[in-house]
Amino acid sequence: MFLTLPVLLSLVLSITKCSVYAASDTKVQALKDYKNPIISGFSPDPSCIHVDEQFFCVTSSFSAFPGIPVYTSRDLVQWEQIVAQAQRWDILCHVNAGHHWKAVRGLVAIGEHPIRFTFTGYDTSLFWDDDGKVYVQGSHYWRIFPAVQQFQIDLKTGASLNGDPVTIWNGTGGMAPEGPHIYKKDGFYYLLIAEGGTALGPMVTMARATNIHGPYDPCPYNPVLTNANTTEYLQTVGHADLFEDSNSNWWSVALATRNATVDFPMGRETILVPVVWHDGEFPVFNRGTPGRAYIDMNGPLPARKSAGNVTKWLSVRPTLLTSGDVHVGQHQRIQFNPGSKLPRKLIYYRYPDFSAFTVSPPSHPNTLRIMGSANNISGTSSDLTGTSTFIARRQDEVEFTASVSLDFEPRVDGEEAGLTLFLNKVQHFDLGVVALNGTQRFIRLRTITANSTDGGSVDPISSPRMIILPQKSNHLRLVVQAVNASTYMFGYSDQGNGVVHTVGYG
Repeated sequence: MFLTLPVLLSLVLSITKCSVYAASDTKVQALKDYKNPIISGFSPDPSCIHVDEQFFCVTSSFSAFPGIPVYTSRDLVQWEQIVAQAQRWDILCHVNAGHHWKAVRGLVAIGEHPIRFTFTGYDTSLFWDDDGKVYVQGSHYWRIFPAVQQFQIDLKTGASLNGDPVTIWNGTGGMAPEGPHIYKKDGFYYLLIAEGGTALGPMVTMARATNIHGPYDPCPYNPVLTNANTTEYLQTVGHADLFEDSNSNWWSVALATRNATVDFPMGRETILVPVVWHDGEFPVFNRGTPGRAYIDMNGPLPARKSAGNVTKWLSVRPTLLTSGDVHVGQHQRIQFNPGSKLPRKLIYYRYPDFSAFTVSPPSHPNTLRIMGSANNISGTSSDLTGTSTFIARRQDEVEFTASVSLDFEPRVDGEEAGLTLFLNKVQHFDLGVVALNGTQRFIRLRTITANSTDGGSVDPISSPRMIILPQKSNHLRLVVQAVNASTYMFGYSDQGNGVVHTVGYG
């Protein structure tokens, strides 16, 4: 089969001047408006650093491949994905001695040389102390006992230098204390964690100690950041990180979901919150105790000085590198030109068979050839490995239109190709061309959910449907459109006439 994939998603960012901000007792900066999320579309568990005038953030990716996408920005508003690491579970970035380190569950890596270590749990992070010692913090599995644990690591071997991990804090009593980060400031070790689980109760809490091993005393106004028990549009705010910019302003990134009390098909996304952190005190997030996060925010976004010492706000590309890809949240049309590579924004489900993808083959230039797989999109194995040949782009807006041109002539009963709206292997809407009853061809919408039966063809909430295709309809354009926050329309058109025929809704 041959695919072209123009994807049309958009995000409008409004930036205007507003108010002033005291980064310290003596420094005042103008505030700038920005919109959350700053990294939209399935970008949970963010962790960020600042190097010279450049910001770098990484997020979790779970079953998506390549894992651990790395984003960069110069203004904290425009973000560009520049690379993705090979695999990931949970992550922290750190800069030490000029190197970029990352810690994932059971793996520490610098450059291309991973060092394995053992930790019974998840959400591990690294902390470098002033004396050169390095510590791993992580979350013990909360269903056994909730705890943030720590050990000193030998970065040459991955071995623990002080035996089994020890518990340094159990949190404030919220569900599943996890995602720990440690920061050293003003003679204190500050511990930031997530609590409250993954539903509507997440919150960010903090504690501090004068010794890295504790005891840790909780912040008197915990939680420091949460939207739990509110009616705010942003929900599930948690799993945060803190970083400082070159103007001594502190910021926090956290995960959040839009419209989470109803539907949140974009999953957990990355938001940005301004932070004030006075000497000897706990930080204050977005001027509140607890801090709240909103779509429309403002803060002392980075500025640069031009000739004449006039301050101008950054409006350049996030990086000097030119990847040929678009910024996060911008619409994208992919042409698959001869000699081109697949854009970084395209992802696979688990580790793919790369031989199944060919960009612009000589017989069909400006297309992507995809060879089918014996597995269907729901997979067939009990360990959830294996899937159909699959390539995707994150949904990064509530309302959007995406379409794909499909040249496919199924010749075997059950052979199918098409467009899917995919959340996971048990929740997806599939619009495909399929051969059934011998060589009879249909265009079929199946809605695979907890409510559907008969392979997604019967659904009390959605509207799956199957339509017989004319024999000569081998060249189709498949379309999915999010018409509102909770409804997708699926349709198709014969290439050339542009008239979209609705197949069904999900």
